[in-house]
Amino acid sequence: MRGVIALTGATGFIGSAIARKLVKEGWRVRALIRAPLRRTRLEGVSIEWVHGTLENIEHLESLVSDAHAVVHCAGAVRGITDADFYDVNVEAVSRLAQIAALRSPAPRFLSISSLAAREPNLSAYAASKSGLIGLTEVLAAEYGPKNVRVNAILPGAVETAMYDEANGTAEEKSYITNLHALKRVGSPDELAQAALYLASDASSFQSGTAMLVDGGLSITRT
Repeated sequence: MRGVIALTGATGFIGSAIARKLVKEGWRVRALIRAPLRRTRLEGVSIEWVHGTLENIEHLESLVSDAHAVVHCAGAVRGITDADFYDVNVEAVSRLAQIAALRSPAPRFLSISSLAAREPNLSAYAASKSGLIGLTEVLAAEYGPKNVRVNAILPGAVETAMYDEANGTAEEKSYITNLHALKRVGSPDELAQAALYLASDASSFQSGTAMLVDGGLSITRT
């Protein structure tokens, strides 16, 4: 075993892909879970579960205790107001990072953001993801002297149930696909590979970055 990686959002499509990838690569995964019945995507995968919430400090301390890295994949995606998104998409990141930075040695820290962060005026969701990018830079500067690396991933469109729900017709999917320079959308496994890189020693001199994993979506929209 290569060590422990703490994970939030493990029961989602992207989070479960990250969990599977980490376990396959020899990491022990410790994941926060609110509802025990939501483990179905990870049946048969060796996961250490911590029952709790992102609001509870004791639960988060148990999650990150001896972790080599923390990957925050949980995120609010449905809502209208800033308050609907801010606590999970911004406040939880700050809370987790502060707890992690108190550990010795402190783990590296990674958040899954969104390309919507580049257009914060688009919606309350986009504003929260933009706030997450700013927070990533602030935390990287603050905790850098403690050798804590803080990074984020900005994905393009990823083929999940939410993607299918938002783009129900072949025409809609074709439109989204053609926005990407690679003329396809990403897979959860491809995001998992990027997360593995930022959580590992392979990215040892990378901090404060919002790494694009977007199939060239960002360059076609400039």
